[in-house]
Amino acid sequence: MTGFLLTISFILHAISLFAIYVLVKRGSIVEKTPSKEEIIQLFDQYLAEIKEENQKLQQNIQYKENVRKHPSFTQSKTSVRPTEEITFQDELPIEENVDEIETSLQAKVLQLYNQGKTIEEIASKLGCGKTEADLIVKFNKKM
Repeated sequence: MTGFLLTISFILHAISLFAIYVLVKRGSIVEKTPSKEEIIQLFDQYLAEIKEENQKLQQNIQYKENVRKHPSFTQSKTSVRPTEEITFQDELPIEENVDEIETSLQAKVLQLYNQGKTIEEIASKLGCGKTEADLIVKFNKKM
């Protein structure tokens, strides 16, 4: 019985090794790595594309500079009036966004400290703890 199982195992191993060999020969298992020449060629193509884009960008920049410098390149200031007036039915009011800048507590503490205020005065003026103000000052003295 053991001999029979060993024979079947040997046959199965031989078949699997043969299948692996065939797949490797086809190239299904192992991917072909590009050669050194192929990699160099790819980089050369990539660099050529980048150089072309840079040249186009430089030409575009030079053109825009020429337009700004020379009034003969600018467009005429004649206005074109449409024959029909355009009306918008659902006009939304334009909201102006106003950015507000708020100084951080740390910056306020340091500003007051640099003005010569004591830790107690800073804490009472800004509504923070004395320990907090003291720590902010100490940490920034070390930096």
